[in-house]
Amino acid sequence: NVTIGGIATKELQFISATQLTATTPEHYQPGDVSVIVTNPDGQQAKGTYTYNAIPTITSISPLSGKLAGGTKITITGTGFIEQILDQRIKVKIGDVLVEETEFSSETSLIATTPMRTEPGTSLVTVTNPDNQQAEGTFTYNPLPIITSIFPGSGKLDGGTIITINGTGFIQEIPGVKAKLTVMIGDAVAEKMEFISANQLTAITPKRDQSGEVSVIITNPDGQQAEGKYNYNPPPT
Repeated sequence: NVTIGGIATKELQFISATQLTATTPEHYQPGDVSVIVTNPDGQQAKGTYTYNAIPTITSISPLSGKLAGGTKITITGTGFIEQILDQRIKVKIGDVLVEETEFSSETSLIATTPMRTEPGTSLVTVTNPDNQQAEGTFTYNPLPIITSIFPGSGKLDGGTIITINGTGFIQEIPGVKAKLTVMIGDAVAEKMEFISANQLTAITPKRDQSGEVSVIITNPDGQQAEGKYNYNPPPT
C-alpha cells in the first residue's frame, strides 16, 4: 500500500515494478509530507510530497480601468505558483483568459485587462497549476459623457467659469498617476474643480481666434468625453 502523510491513498494503481500511480488524500496544512510505499513483504520506500498553500489575493492595483482593456494591473497576494510540469499559472478577468500573465514572484503577478462592452465589476481569478484558486475584483469604468456646458460661449481673453455637466467623471484612481484633465481647444483648462461624478467647473484659457472648439475631459483611465464651447468674436 501507499500512504501520504500517514493516510492511505485512494485509487492506487500498479503500473510496473518501477512505477505506481495514486490519488492524494485531503490535507489541511500546506507543506511536505512523507510518502511511504509498503510492499506485501513489509519492506518500505520513502519519499516526500508537497501540499501547496491555497493562493490568496490581497490587492489589485489599479482597481478600475477602461472598457477598451489594456490596463496593466498588479495582483498582490500569496501562494502564486508559476509552473508545475507543463501547467502554468492562469488569470481570468470575467470569463476571459488573460493572454499574457507576468509572474513576478509568489506574491505578485502582472496582467493586462481584456476588453469589455459593459461597465461594472468583474471577477479576477488566479488559478495555480495545481488548480487551487484565488479571487478578487476589477471594475470597468463607464465611458464619461458631457451632456451640457454652461455658458456655452465666452470671451477670447478667457477667464470664463464654465460648468460641465455629464456622467462618469472620475477625479482619481488609486494606483494611477494620471489625474482628471479638461482641455479647451488646445489648452489645458485653468483651475478645474471636480464637483461630482456628474459635474465639473473650469476656467477657459485665452484664445487668439474666435469660433467653436472642443472641450475634452480625460479621466485617469484614459477614457474621454467631448463637448463644444464657442469663443465669441470681439464687437466692432
